[in-house]
Amino acid sequence: MAADQSRRVDAGGAIDRSTPIELVVDGTTLTGFAGDTVASALIANGRLRVGDSIYRGRPRGILSAGVEEPNAFVLVHGDHDESMLPATTLELVPGLDVRLLDGIGVLDQKPDPAEYDKMHVHADVAVVGAGPAGLAAARAAAATGARVVLFEQDFRLGGSL
Repeated sequence: MAADQSRRVDAGGAIDRSTPIELVVDGTTLTGFAGDTVASALIANGRLRVGDSIYRGRPRGILSAGVEEPNAFVLVHGDHDESMLPATTLELVPGLDVRLLDGIGVLDQKPDPAEYDKMHVHADVAVVGAGPAGLAAARAAAATGARVVLFEQDFRLGGSL
C-alpha cells in the first residue's frame, strides 16, 4: 500500500479497497485500488501535476472526471503502446505502466495491430447516457417494443446510482 493516501476519501466511492493494484507512472510505482482510474490514483497518491501548458510551461492538474479532461493524457506502455488516452477514463489493471504526456501529445505512428468490433445498428430510439434518466428512458422505450440502443462513455452503467 502506498505510504500516503491522505487525499483519498476514507469510505464510499466505486473502488474495491480490498484489492490494491500497483501501477507505474513515469517510472514511479504508485498504489491504487480496483475501480480506480489512473487520474484518481494519481490524486490519491498526492501527484497533482500531470503536465505543463503548451506555450508557457505552467503546471497543469486534473480538471475533470471524464473524457473531456484536457490535461491528463497518458501513453500506456505494453506490447503495443496506446497513446493519448485520458487518465480519467483509464481503469487500473495489474501491471499498468504509463507515461504522462506534456503539452501537445503525439499519436503513435506505428500501425495499430488491434482488431476492433464494428457493427451497423438500426434502432428506433437512441439514448445517449446511461445514468438514471438514460436507463429509465431506454427501459420505457423498450417497453413499447421499440429497438433501443443505449450509448455510454463510461465503463460502468448507472451514472450517479
